[in-house]
Amino acid sequence: MTFLKRGIALRISLFIGVLVLLISAGFGILAYYQGSATASKQVEEALVMQAGEAAEYLQTRLEVQLTALEAIAARPELTSMDWAQQQPVLQAELERLEDYLALGVVSPNGVALYADGSTANLGDRDYVIQALQGHSVVSNLLVSRVTNSLVLMYAVPIKDNGRTVGVLIGRRDGASLNEITDRLGFGENGWAVILN
Repeated sequence: MTFLKRGIALRISLFIGVLVLLISAGFGILAYYQGSATASKQVEEALVMQAGEAAEYLQTRLEVQLTALEAIAARPELTSMDWAQQQPVLQAELERLEDYLALGVVSPNGVALYADGSTANLGDRDYVIQALQGHSVVSNLLVSRVTNSLVLMYAVPIKDNGRTVGVLIGRRDGASLNEITDRLGFGENGWAVILN
């Protein structure tokens, strides 16, 4: 009889032990998946927030560049639309603003005169058209007609008495965006890209 009682007690103990083990494993798996989902959601929210901050940072950097060009475009030498007055100013500003590969003035007919004396017809370029309409703009990355390299073009209207009389353009190396993306990223190994 004691053997029989011991056998039943052993079976009950074994059953309860297995049941406790299964319940514990179930709770562990449930906790893991819920914790993983919560962590993933928090990381996703952090990435969205960081993407917004990165976009604001990029926008600020571009606006600073445009503001600098707007200040140059407002100079009387440029608003005169007299190339003899404009060229020396562009050459001096090009030396001062080392990030630019070239500075130039586009007349309303679309012909660009660069500080080095070279010319290009840019009247069909979207950034020139928008600037001639009075908007300060930064182009998408594009292949320059002058250098055949990937560049970023900045264009601001040159205004005389509130009327757009031309466009000041600045050409920067397309890799200049790398300086910005190199500062962005998530965590130690994260990276960033810029999409239009």
